[in-house]
This record gives sequence, C-alpha cells and structure tokens, in this order.
Amino acid sequence: MGQNNRPVEKLEQILGERFGIEILNAMGIAIVVLDPDFNIIWANREYRKI
Repeated sequence: MGQNNRPVEKLEQILGERFGIEILNAMGIAIVVLDPDFNIIWANREYRKI
C-alpha cells in the first residue's frame, strides 16, 4: 500500500510519553486527542471539517 504512517507513529509516541485527552462523539469514537496543554495532537477528518 505504501501509505504514510508517520502521523500514527507520532501519535503513538506522544501518547506513550504523556497523557492525552480524548474527545468522543456521540458514538464513543474519538474525534480529537489533546495534549495536557490542550493542543490538538490528532483529529479525525470529520473534526477537521468543522
């Protein structure tokens, strides 16, 4: 496939090092993950459209 997994690796690295805050949608699926300073470290496509 050759997809770029760099964002996933970065997210795993950040979450492995420190606590991340997940904001879930109504179905319980994470739409955004924030670091302790409330910076967005990951967001799904639906969140980015908002």
